[in-house]
Amino acid sequence: MWRRIFVGALITGTIAGLTVTLAQGARLFSLIEYGEFLEAGGGPAAAAPPYGVVTLGASLPRLVDTVSFNILTGVAFALILNAAIVLRGAPSGVRRGVLWGVFGFCVFALAPASGPPPEPPGIDLGNLAGRQLWWVLAVCGAALGLGLVVFARRFGLKIIGVSITLLPHAFGPPPALGGHGAGVAVAFARDFAVTSLLTTAFFWIVLGALAGYLQNRYDAQGVGR
Repeated sequence: MWRRIFVGALITGTIAGLTVTLAQGARLFSLIEYGEFLEAGGGPAAAAPPYGVVTLGASLPRLVDTVSFNILTGVAFALILNAAIVLRGAPSGVRRGVLWGVFGFCVFALAPASGPPPEPPGIDLGNLAGRQLWWVLAVCGAALGLGLVVFARRFGLKIIGVSITLLPHAFGPPPALGGHGAGVAVAFARDFAVTSLLTTAFFWIVLGALAGYLQNRYDAQGVGR
């Protein structure tokens, strides 16, 4: 059982990490470059890198770091996803895998993003420790709460699951201590947050589809649970 979890995580995490790097190159890289330009003190009228335009000027070290980080992140999340699919014991497949991916996106991205959005370069919200603690509470609450909503059979447990999911949001994230960086447009911050979430959603869907497909193949080949 553990072998299929670890092997499945290595395969699905690596492929998903490489795939999401290509997706990030479509828009997110240019947004990061623009944010770093503003963070360094460049003004909107200066010779900024193209905002929202695909660029191929990323340095090789940055590209290697990005690919490595995405693969490591993919493998780590794939371990959780493959373990959940295997331990759940239900039949898997691409369609069910996509649903698992949507579940993972809601838990690890959408739920915490309803508080502090993804923070682009050039913006300092401050209170990092408080925001990190709230992120952990939001993720744990969403994982436990949505798990009860989806998998619990008793209606009362589903209601409890909804309450647990919403509990961190009832208190809300800690207030930001810092302000917006100079020269950072509101539209840029919004575009960065939306693009980050869309890219993350794509990552989780790919990860879930691959995990579901691979675990289904293991079942067909009789690989032990």
